[in-house]
Amino acid sequence: KRTATGFGAGEIKSVEASIPEPQREAWARNQPKGFANKDDFQREVVRHVETPRARSMFNCDETAAYSATGLTFRDRLITQWNKTQQRQTLTDAKRVYYLSLEFLMGRALDNAMLNVGMKDIAK
Repeated sequence: KRTATGFGAGEIKSVEASIPEPQREAWARNQPKGFANKDDFQREVVRHVETPRARSMFNCDETAAYSATGLTFRDRLITQWNKTQQRQTLTDAKRVYYLSLEFLMGRALDNAMLNVGMKDIAK
């Protein structure tokens, strides 16, 4: 039976056991840390301004800053999403899927900040 992670509960455990220990340690050591406070958040935003946006402190406009903020929260959401999918696969929990076409894109960043519980840090 296929799942969002590509493996069933039994399969994912055997795949996890087959990963060499040095590779596991390197993966754990180098996983993105995200942000837990205002300084970490600012560091991540600056990284996203400079790298994907190819801007610097001298040519960072509001659009680049907004985009970098969105990318910072996107990274956090993706990390949490991956952990949730792995946990759901390991526990073989039932899932309910809901698709709604009613949404407001202008509020997407605000909703993302609320969903990861970091809106106060981003302010």
